[in-house]
Amino acid sequence: MLTLLLSAGGLGVALAASGEALCEDKQLTSTQCAAVGCCEWDGACFSAVSAVECEDSSGADIVLPTYAKGAFEATWVPGAGNFDVCGRTTSVFGVTVCVTAKAWSGSMDKCNHIAHVLAQLLDNDADGVADDETVVKYMNANTYYLAVPFDEEDEMPEATKGTPQMTGGGAKRA
Repeated sequence: MLTLLLSAGGLGVALAASGEALCEDKQLTSTQCAAVGCCEWDGACFSAVSAVECEDSSGADIVLPTYAKGAFEATWVPGAGNFDVCGRTTSVFGVTVCVTAKAWSGSMDKCNHIAHVLAQLLDNDADGVADDETVVKYMNANTYYLAVPFDEEDEMPEATKGTPQMTGGGAKRA
């Protein structure tokens, strides 16, 4: 699913989405939140229009974060909101990486590796800006996220909304 999405990046994807999809669980700063016309800041970014389609009066449908040039550094936080089923989450250009508690306790290094691989896929030249903003905005608008269980036996509950792309934490096999 992710490969197909990346290959379709230049086709001009429509980015209409609900306020919740654009504003919530994206780890936006207060400035980024304010730039999206249907979001409001109250210690975190929230939709001012709930699940209604967002008509962004500022002209920016989704504001993507940028990072310092060089290696991406993941900042992990406990799962919350739509991703409260996650043991920990991080965000790569607004795309959430959701790991189970078992995956996090099993290998934090492997969780970081998965986040770094996603960052490299989205920003191959490591300049801190998503290489194909249309694709990343589409992923954000449709709440695509990377679901990371520890192994096949680790149950990965789905977020209340969004489109998961399953990967694995790579538990050692006997």
